[in-house]
Amino acid sequence: MAIVTITGGYQDLEVWQKSLELAEMVYRLSAREFLQFLGIASGSLAETETFLILASRLGMADNEHVQDVLVCADEVGRMLSGLKRALRLTPTTNSKLETNN
Repeated sequence: MAIVTITGGYQDLEVWQKSLELAEMVYRLSAREFLQFLGIASGSLAETETFLILASRLGMADNEHVQDVLVCADEVGRMLSGLKRALRLTPTTNSKLETNN
């Protein structure tokens, strides 16, 4: 059995660095592309919720903890829905997203 140790902080993990690259790429998307990205994120969130419920039903996860995570997932889902709704109301869905940075 191999033991993995982390010598630095989470910022040194490759997955963290890749997520930063992904975040930077999002700023270069058009509103239409970003809507597609948000749709994929919503699907991934639904999959995660399903796996959490299954894990709880199969006794692989504590039901109380699963419920706490599902509450957070519900909040994220509402945020994603609100963002998608706002982008759909934007008259120029082909334009690049503007940021305040």
